[in-house]
Amino acid sequence: TLETVRGTYGCKWQFENGNRLQIIIKIPFQCTADVYLPVSWCQEVAPAIQKKEGGDYVCVSADRFRHVVLDEGEFYHLRIGPGKHEFLMISSFSAIVTPAVCVK
Repeated sequence: TLETVRGTYGCKWQFENGNRLQIIIKIPFQCTADVYLPVSWCQEVAPAIQKKEGGDYVCVSADRFRHVVLDEGEFYHLRIGPGKHEFLMISSFSAIVTPAVCVK
């Protein structure tokens, strides 16, 4: 978590069944965040990346992401607004690999 004058930013992640990565991000009111999800964790954005809406996960449209290359590797970039955002990344392989999830 990160405390700011506008509120608390939070990010946590956990593995499920070796090939699923759940990411929960919290953004304060009237704020945004740039989220970078690792390309190495999935072969394609949709249906590999899903967002929780209501009680269900739905595929994130590939046009909401931008592919970027940073010093840390290749990522899918998404700008999100305030609130709690829950993502589920499903890998095409079954291996425990520590992901590099960045929130800036």
